[in-house]
Amino acid sequence: MNFLVISVVLLTIIDLLLSLARKANNVFLFIVKCINLAFNLFIIINNKFLWQLYFVAIFSLASTLIWILRNFHLRKVKQWESIMFLSGGLVAIILTSSALMFFPLPMMPYPSGPYPVGTREYTLDPSTCQDTVNNYNNYRVRVKIWYPAERTKDKANYAINKDEVIRFLKFYENTTYDLMNYAYAYTNSIKSNSYNDADINRGGGGSFPVILYNGAYFSVVGQNSILMEELASHGFIVLSIAHPYGTIITYEDSSFITPETKLINDTFNLAFAETLPLDQQYEDWLDSGMNIVDADHKYYNQLSSWKSIINQWETDNYCVLEYFIDQNTNNASIFFEKINFNSIGVIGHSLGGYTAGNLCSHQAAVKACVFLDTNSRSDYFFTDMQKPSLFIFANSSVKIDPYIEKNPDAPISVVIIEDVHHLNFMEQWLLVPYNFNNHTYTLFNTYRTLYKAYGETTMFFLSTMPTNE
Repeated sequence: MNFLVISVVLLTIIDLLLSLARKANNVFLFIVKCINLAFNLFIIINNKFLWQLYFVAIFSLASTLIWILRNFHLRKVKQWESIMFLSGGLVAIILTSSALMFFPLPMMPYPSGPYPVGTREYTLDPSTCQDTVNNYNNYRVRVKIWYPAERTKDKANYAINKDEVIRFLKFYENTTYDLMNYAYAYTNSIKSNSYNDADINRGGGGSFPVILYNGAYFSVVGQNSILMEELASHGFIVLSIAHPYGTIITYEDSSFITPETKLINDTFNLAFAETLPLDQQYEDWLDSGMNIVDADHKYYNQLSSWKSIINQWETDNYCVLEYFIDQNTNNASIFFEKINFNSIGVIGHSLGGYTAGNLCSHQAAVKACVFLDTNSRSDYFFTDMQKPSLFIFANSSVKIDPYIEKNPDAPISVVIIEDVHHLNFMEQWLLVPYNFNNHTYTLFNTYRTLYKAYGETTMFFLSTMPTNE
């Protein structure tokens, strides 16, 4: 799709330049106009909500009609009409280019592994996983799975849908739902590199190791779908978990839950309020000469409200694992005997990194851990950290340096991505490239962050958790 869109913009520019040229070859110009018009119509017919191309599509249609009128002498085109037409072409190119800059189509590299990638989504029944924070009786965890698959014709839609983008925007940019409802309608027609409901690959025999992904506060289940597809293409089964406490979830019945839902919001407000006095005490401890690791540990031990949320996220992971353990032993399931629960990896970003740390600390089956720009606030940081661990940070490794000094023999790898932001680890910013809060255009830094993080993460798991590849 990106190739077609870029081709349309380039053809429109060529069309405009040839129209300006006095000695342009009429046959060649007509061919360019016809191809440009055909591309526009093809894209818009197949993606009617891709409004960014409406401007050049209108110009392309007008350009072709004026060429026919002029060259077949059906009507004499006046000079002022030609000037208006050419000015309109320039405006159309500027408007389309600007629209694609602020409402872009994500560029999704094709997975590099040998396996096609399948994807499915599940919502766990409330009886499967309990709310341990507030005892809410309709607690529904949602999970999206990517796995090595058999190739089919049904490409899945992009993992982040329109409603999730808008709710994400509403939180971070304070925009209204109605304002963005049409602007982001095109996201529902974007295709991923995964195959929807495909059969799992059974050609090589054996089972595939599992990776659990836990995103950030206010993330979505498809937050890092490009990474999930890449890992699955190399022989991993990846489970991305959407937690009712802290993530945006859209259910099959179109109901949804976000961190702004009252019960969830009240819980997080209590947790945020808890940290305010602790933040000042933490600075006082450091000023008094306490080392960073001890100060972190003391801080962490007093986070009762935050711990209840982190423990709930950890419980959600166990519920998901139990569900797929049942799938693995059910001979009617496509996952029958294809999941290796003795080889589990975890990935966590931000708040999800706290959960990843607890899983890494508490579960012997977890063999390797990846932390994406997270703080040292989980049980794992206060152990000897002897499991292979990869830490990827924005700008500085100051959060982990004291722990490396404390555990010099720990198998820890650190990657620093310079001049980026914590939020650049979230794939949503590929659809929302302009941050109105600090007036920065984040698209290029988001691509740079994600591609670097994805490459390092894939190589790390391939070296620590061998697959059937």
